[in-house]
Amino acid sequence: MARETLANLPAYLPAALRTLGRQITCPKEGWVFRKGDPVQAVFLVLNGEVRLSRFAKDGSEIALHRAGGGEFFAEAALNAPRYHCNAIASQASTLLAFPAGKIRELLAKDPEFAQQW
Repeated sequence: MARETLANLPAYLPAALRTLGRQITCPKEGWVFRKGDPVQAVFLVLNGEVRLSRFAKDGSEIALHRAGGGEFFAEAALNAPRYHCNAIASQASTLLAFPAGKIRELLAKDPEFAQQW
């Protein structure tokens, strides 16, 4: 993650996460992950919007949640081996990806982080 990005992180972001995030960009309608993909990360939207959704048998999209600037998404995936929905950028978006394994480790070993999380 670029040093200039660190200055723009939300104040509420726990200190333990400040150096773990990897900045990624996603074009409009770009996929962050698909249902069934192995869980790799939890995400924070820096700007833009990502919708979490599933697809019905008829192909229609069912929106479960919309994450906007300053919001985390895919936290529920920390307790699963695979993502249980799709994440698609509704508009061009900049995200921080935090490795799921590192977050699990922090939750297990760092009571202060677990309290903040």
